[in-house]
Amino acid sequence: MTTRHRRTPRGFRKRFTILFASLFLIGGSTLVVGTYALVDRNLPAQSPASPPSPALVRICKQLLQQNQGVKSTATSSTTVGLTTKPAPGKSADEAKCKAALEAASGQGSKDQRRRALDSLLFSSLVGLAALELLAIFVGWLLSGRVLRPVHSITEAARSASESNLSSRLILEGPEDELRELTSTFNEMLERLERAFASQRMFVANASHELRTPLTAMRTAIDVTLARGVRTPEDLEMMGQRVRGYVDQSDRMIEALLTLSMSQQTLVKRDVIELATAVEDAFEGNTSEIARLNLHVNLNLENCVVHGNRVLLERLVSNLLDNAIHHNVRGGRIDVSTGTTNGSPTISISNSGPKVPESALSTIFEPFNRLDARRFADGGVGLGLAIVQSVAEGHRAKLRVKSQDDGGLDIQVIFTEFS
Repeated sequence: MTTRHRRTPRGFRKRFTILFASLFLIGGSTLVVGTYALVDRNLPAQSPASPPSPALVRICKQLLQQNQGVKSTATSSTTVGLTTKPAPGKSADEAKCKAALEAASGQGSKDQRRRALDSLLFSSLVGLAALELLAIFVGWLLSGRVLRPVHSITEAARSASESNLSSRLILEGPEDELRELTSTFNEMLERLERAFASQRMFVANASHELRTPLTAMRTAIDVTLARGVRTPEDLEMMGQRVRGYVDQSDRMIEALLTLSMSQQTLVKRDVIELATAVEDAFEGNTSEIARLNLHVNLNLENCVVHGNRVLLERLVSNLLDNAIHHNVRGGRIDVSTGTTNGSPTISISNSGPKVPESALSTIFEPFNRLDARRFADGGVGLGLAIVQSVAEGHRAKLRVKSQDDGGLDIQVIFTEFS
């Protein structure tokens, strides 16, 4: 059953849209309330008092006189013999008219102010509602555009597997965080591709190398058993040959375990003196050095490295083994320990066959040999690979160069764990 993945996950997009619209609503509401309060505060309650126009005053006086005349006539027709009060003077009528007109003007100004504020509030709310709908639409579009590269990265990560790591993401646009994320993801895929390719090659080489001694043992046994008459000397020779191949397989397995351990994260850090490690390594190889009549020059200064004791001692031992087994009879080995710009350093150079510059980039690969010899010197082709792995695990710099008169000069500089 195939599980169908939804191409565009909506959860984050919805949350982004709601957040965008909410922020816009809060900002718009704050702006509306602030604008309304500012207008309400600065809009005067009524217009400045100004004297009524003479024309309005005359009309008002005429209306008052006509109203008073009507009232006087009605009173005289219903009441006989009563004495009426004289009509108000001209100045009293004018004062009443001015007061009435000013009161009407003030009330009109208040009504106009209230209508203006109500109109402003209604228009602002309608505009805010329309813009909020627009903000929701724009937020949905923006979130889709922002998440588009993330969808591409998700699809690439989903389709990536051990057999499909060659695809890369191409994201156009400015150099921003998304471009940086894309570049980082491509670099991760590239590292994974190299790691898987290296692992496949390592497994294939290890299988081949382990199969070689097994095949040799089987051949030795079959040849001995195929003889009609087998003497004790034949059986003893077969046993010696089988024992040699078993030892070779044991060294191979031990080297593979060491290489695997060196690629793990360092947890425990011991204090190791490089000079002491070099002396211990030489003590274990005195017979081989004497057999090849090698001249050893030691220049050992006390320097301390913090790291895994087993791995660092194996690094020193493998460097010395390489200098011994890839040397010539009567050759030399120069070993020095000290500091380089404050960092503990070990340097080992040896005479031997000329190593081409083109081969320097491959000598640290597992099971890589510069010649066609296999197991002739008891090596398994993992010595320098372990050296490189241990150096990388201790964040050390590994420098190698070919010498003009033959042999190699290898330098390990410990920069972080010193």
